Amino acid sequence: MPSLPDTRYSLLARLVDPADAAAWSEFVALYEDAIYRFSRARSLQDTDAREVVQHVLLVVHQARKKSRSFATACASLCATSKV
Repeated sequence: MPSLPDTRYSLLARLVDPADAAAWSEFVALYEDAIYRFSRARSLQDTDAREVVQHVLLVVHQARKKSRSFATACASLCATSKV
């Protein structure tokens, strides 16, 4: 199974700020390829894997608009994984 990048709480915390375009760019740079490889490892075709990437990134982008719930989800995630 493809490895995922280490999740840094500091980056997730910055994602809550919609004005922080650099945080979003960094998040996409870290996770876009990992999501794609994960999808391909699940036997999805190239086009389907790219759609999964777009969908996941869209969901994350929409969630960051709800800063409180996004921050809470991130805190829970980080509490149970490497930071």
